[in-house]
Amino acid sequence: MIAVPRTVKVLSVNDEAVGIGNGKLVDSKAVDLRLGFAGGFHVTHTVHVVADHGKWRWIIASWRYRDYRANRCPTDAGSSPPPQQS
Repeated sequence: MIAVPRTVKVLSVNDEAVGIGNGKLVDSKAVDLRLGFAGGFHVTHTVHVVADHGKWRWIIASWRYRDYRANRCPTDAGSSPPPQQS
């Protein structure tokens, strides 16, 4: 069963260039979210949104896109690791 967040809180929004699946970098907003689950468990996750014809669109990271395109689940042992933050 998939756990559904009970709460979602925006922690911050920052300008950030992000790579998309075709190797291009685009301007985006990096949105840090705090997801709250049953039992007091919390996870902080960053998502990216890009402007597209006057609307915001959620995107996935290029490294995750490549896994999905190759029909691999990003959590499988054979998938690409996420890039390291510096």
